[in-house]
Amino acid sequence: PSGSWCPGIRELSSSGMSFVCPANTSSPPGSSAREQCVCAPGYTGLGLDCSACELGTFKAEHGSGPCLACNAGTYTDIAGASACEGCPMVEGPLGSGTVCARC
Repeated sequence: PSGSWCPGIRELSSSGMSFVCPANTSSPPGSSAREQCVCAPGYTGLGLDCSACELGTFKAEHGSGPCLACNAGTYTDIAGASACEGCPMVEGPLGSGTVCARC
């Protein structure tokens, strides 16, 4: 299953053994080697050494890609975010309607 690997397809079918990928990593279904585990969304690094994206950054994809800064008007309030959220809206100065609150 996703997030695990099985040593060799023959072993999977005969023994049913599977192993969970290390913390903060995942693998596609059908993976047959530990090396197929890669950093999960919200985490970056090389190989199996994955660390959480810092506050204000995110990573949406699996793999070793970098964490990206949130766009203007968005934020993250947790480490390891896989997406940024829109800043909350508040009433602006008289007559100006709603504006994005300072994040």
